[in-house]
Amino acid sequence: MKIYIPHKTNSGVNGGATFWRNIINGLSDRVHFVDELTDCDILFIASPMAVEKEEVMQAKRSGKKIVLRVDNIPRKSRNKRNTPHERMKEYATLADVVVYQSEWARDYCYPLCGDGTVIYNGVNGSIFYPPTEPKEDIYLFAYHGKNEHKGFWNAHYIFQQEFRKNKNAWFYFIYDFRSE
Repeated sequence: MKIYIPHKTNSGVNGGATFWRNIINGLSDRVHFVDELTDCDILFIASPMAVEKEEVMQAKRSGKKIVLRVDNIPRKSRNKRNTPHERMKEYATLADVVVYQSEWARDYCYPLCGDGTVIYNGVNGSIFYPPTEPKEDIYLFAYHGKNEHKGFWNAHYIFQQEFRKNKNAWFYFIYDFRSE
């Protein structure tokens, strides 16, 4: 079996670098990883923004199996690829298998990507950091930085899930505190 992962880099810029590195290390004795779409049996999409739409369409037309890895919903950007949500949804529709890298990712991204299989990547809290019963009904998210997407939506989603069980819970957001 031959697997092609488009635009894989060690920098992690395109997303999914740790996941595909783990997949390569875990499967390298059973499968062969190739550098061209024409040489593969499986197109493995590590991130919706790491592959061109035409490459995915070409894989589908030529009967290649398509696997989409999902760990989060990508944020919109101002560059020419301003369609991350649309791409993810379309790729999930075209994929033969959607692979979520955690239970959280499956719960969060299910409305956009549908059914899939969970393959853990070291970030699933229920395995690596087992949950403890909260002593308070207060959830605090403290943030200082320029990228408003760093963790807030994840924290807000987790709070929404807890709030469904406990209507007395509070979510506090602290922003732009300084040490001056």
